[in-house]
Amino acid sequence: MKPLEGKMTDRRLFAHAEQTAYEWLRVIADQLGTDDVHEAYQVLRPWLHLLRDRLSVPGAAHLAAQLPELLRGVFYDGWRPSEVPVR
Repeated sequence: MKPLEGKMTDRRLFAHAEQTAYEWLRVIADQLGTDDVHEAYQVLRPWLHLLRDRLSVPGAAHLAAQLPELLRGVFYDGWRPSEVPVR
């Protein structure tokens, strides 16, 4: 496989996805009353997993499609669709 060629060979390739995820984390941090986006992430990750595991597979996929790309990866991390929904 050839390495990427052209203009977008450095971290700018993912800059938009990173910026969008950061903006979401800033909003969540603001709602939590903190400036700490790491704290916002620590709250968001388990909440996404809790919600994901209680939705049907189509429902989870529909929700995930609304998330920014990087947060969509967080949403799907560790998911076992054959074991949902949890009641």
